[in-house]
Amino acid sequence: MKLSHTWLQKYFTEPLPPLAEIEAALVVHSFETEGMSIYGDDAVIEIDVLPNRAHDVLSHAGAAREIAALLERSDYRAPLYTTPQVDDTLVPPLVHIHDTEACSRYHVRLIHNINVQESPLWLVQLLGAVGQKSINALVDATNYIMLDRGTPVHVFDADKVVGDIHVRYARDGETCTLLGSGEQERTLNASMLVIADEEKILALAGIKGGTAAEVTSSTKNILVEIAHFDPMITRRTRNATGLVTDSAKRFENTFHNRMCDEVVDVLAALIAEAEIAGTDTLRMSPAVSYGEAEADPQAVSVTYNHIQSLLGVAITHAEIHDILERLSMTYTVSDDTLLVTPPYYRKDIHIPEDIIEEIGRMYGYHRIPSQPLPHNLYTPEVHQETALMHRMRSFLVDRGWSEIMTYTFRKKGDITMLNPVAKDKPALRTNLSEGMQESLDKNMYYADLFAADTIRLFEIGKVFTVQGEKRSLAIGLGYTDKKARKIHGPEHEVLTQLLQDMYNACGIHEVYIPQSEHHIHEIDISKLALSMDKVSTYGNTSALLRHTRFTSLSPYPHSTRDVAVWVPAHVSQETVHAIIRQHAGPYCFRMDLFDVFSKEDRISLAFRIVFQAPDKTLTDTELDQSMSAVYNALTQEGYEIR
Repeated sequence: MKLSHTWLQKYFTEPLPPLAEIEAALVVHSFETEGMSIYGDDAVIEIDVLPNRAHDVLSHAGAAREIAALLERSDYRAPLYTTPQVDDTLVPPLVHIHDTEACSRYHVRLIHNINVQESPLWLVQLLGAVGQKSINALVDATNYIMLDRGTPVHVFDADKVVGDIHVRYARDGETCTLLGSGEQERTLNASMLVIADEEKILALAGIKGGTAAEVTSSTKNILVEIAHFDPMITRRTRNATGLVTDSAKRFENTFHNRMCDEVVDVLAALIAEAEIAGTDTLRMSPAVSYGEAEADPQAVSVTYNHIQSLLGVAITHAEIHDILERLSMTYTVSDDTLLVTPPYYRKDIHIPEDIIEEIGRMYGYHRIPSQPLPHNLYTPEVHQETALMHRMRSFLVDRGWSEIMTYTFRKKGDITMLNPVAKDKPALRTNLSEGMQESLDKNMYYADLFAADTIRLFEIGKVFTVQGEKRSLAIGLGYTDKKARKIHGPEHEVLTQLLQDMYNACGIHEVYIPQSEHHIHEIDISKLALSMDKVSTYGNTSALLRHTRFTSLSPYPHSTRDVAVWVPAHVSQETVHAIIRQHAGPYCFRMDLFDVFSKEDRISLAFRIVFQAPDKTLTDTELDQSMSAVYNALTQEGYEIR
């Protein structure tokens, strides 16, 4: 939320301090900030309002109220507007709310004989300071009210509205064209709430208006809408349409619907001003309200002792009372107990701890001295399954196996998600083996980078079936060629011996060895934990990171080149290695000797060079240049390239 210093000043009768001082108070007591900037003669700060306070602080009024409490300012005042005169003979259309849970409050007002014109300079500058583009004075006034009071409002061209207004759900397949969408027609479904007349959709409720009743420069009569829509329906529609708007953000986080009541006359008065849309012949109907006002928050009981005990500091009763009053919370005192009633706009105060949190942050957590925790004689019992996982992990890492973490979501599975994170992965995995196979394949591609003939991977993770969820261990083994299999042995035999050794090391008595002749074995950790010797410690779980350094791999492909050379018998491998490494160039990632044999008084040395760049794909020309440099260097030493 961007806040204008000039805009905030409208809420105070005395000058505000510099924005840097305001930022310091906000950071310590209320919100993180995203920085400050200068816009003309104005200073702007952006605050990070979390969902628990979005209902009352996503506005300049709410932010000014918070600043007044932090700076102990008693001169906070809402700007005054002249209450507009109404014409009782002017009657707006009837409004039919088809679901009062979806729309709890709806105000409508008809205004005739307006003048759509350019915005005055002060309005253009205030909106520009917070990143809003000026459209015309009427539309800018609605945006101003939303950013000023936190209540989204909308205006329709009244002459384009046919009959009554209906707040209803869209019909499956119904279409509408929204403002600012490039005249793109959108297809709606029955979960989306819309504002419609007798013939067509006028707006997507809480998100964006439609072009069917769009206000233009020729508009003379308007309908003003101020409503409160359900946050879940708004969020669902926003997700389905991909429309992220300032209006939707406020409805998603909800706010007390009395805030709608407060801006009914404020918006009307603003529109009636000559520099916005007012004319000498302007006529305005009374506002007609539908729905019920939301109940005020319930009083919360909290004791002084609870406040001081939870915060760990002896805040005086007077300090507590002062903080509550600065936050506009009323209270009564009975012995050691406070009965606190939050202001109607604070929808986040429900339990004693909410009150204590408010007192703590306003008092300042930095003022609370740190204290050692009391000695606790209770020792929690070691969770056997977790202990087994730590032991398995240590065992496998010590023997050269690398742990992986694969996606929990898969293309197919027993359990599908209502709202999948990716369209191609709608289900929860039923096994670890599929992900293990994909990881083996990917790592096999990088085998040259590791100078490895064997890929050893394991994963510990949850799987989800119709029987429930459980934790499994998958172990995968891959060879780069037949020679590696001949050296190390068949995959199944290696994995079987590994599991037997691991069971012995972990104290597992009921041994389970998969019988399939396969290079991936998956076992149920939950069952194994039941047959494990009971342990009283998790062991040294930090030992796995000892002397470990991680670096990321280049996303660009690598290439390999082999060079074999005859050298005199007295020349060492290290000498040849150094010559090649020196002339292979900056893209030589690694180099390994893979073959040696002697003949008469000479030795044949064969090296494999792996090339890779961190920022591009190497071309054949670049590789050929590097190899030419290597060949020339070896030849100059008198060695013979094979």
